[in-house]
Amino acid sequence: AVVVVIGLSELPRGPLAFARRHNYPVTKNEINRYLDQNPDLPEQELQAVLMDLREVCKQEMVKKGKRGNWEAAIEYFQYMQEKNCDMDAGCFTAAIRACGERSNKWQQAFTVFNEMRARRLRPTIETADALMAACNAGRQYKLSLDSLEYLRRFGINPTNETMAIALTSCRPGYWEDALAFVQEMTDERIESKPVHYIRAIQACEAAGEFDLIEELEELSAEMGFSL
Repeated sequence: AVVVVIGLSELPRGPLAFARRHNYPVTKNEINRYLDQNPDLPEQELQAVLMDLREVCKQEMVKKGKRGNWEAAIEYFQYMQEKNCDMDAGCFTAAIRACGERSNKWQQAFTVFNEMRARRLRPTIETADALMAACNAGRQYKLSLDSLEYLRRFGINPTNETMAIALTSCRPGYWEDALAFVQEMTDERIESKPVHYIRAIQACEAAGEFDLIEELEELSAEMGFSL
């Protein structure tokens, strides 16, 4: 597979707040037209408009990703670069999500993630979820589990959604990891749902650990779940 190379330049940080007293453009095309018509905006106003552009592009990347159009999402990502937007972790997370959500482009997701780290932006739990989901979509289950362990060093706190994605990664037979995740949910008081136990059971089934299946079924019953 061909990996998309996305070169990032050093961009200014810390956008300035700007009190708006009149109507401003709200779509990408409107913002682009506004910038073209006003090439000499004061710095404060320019940063405020670029911050709006960043949020519009993030929303569009999410929409494109849900439709499986990762190329269009990356175009918005590159457009932000061209306009020198102050790109935050959310911009990269949206691009990662778009690459993996329905497009199975896990290599491209990692290209974006590596650029994110090169810029020293701190990954969020949403970044972790998106990267792991991209791995699962590409059947890179071990890489998904390794990614979670790597991302823990940034102090992320897994949610029940994170655990559901991680347990999906365990389904090929990583039963020890699956049991560890179930135990972590108990220890950290992360809300569990039937799907967590179902996926842990699937991991045990794939590994031939049938005795553990009964234990998981009993544990889920204690939680009030009927699998």
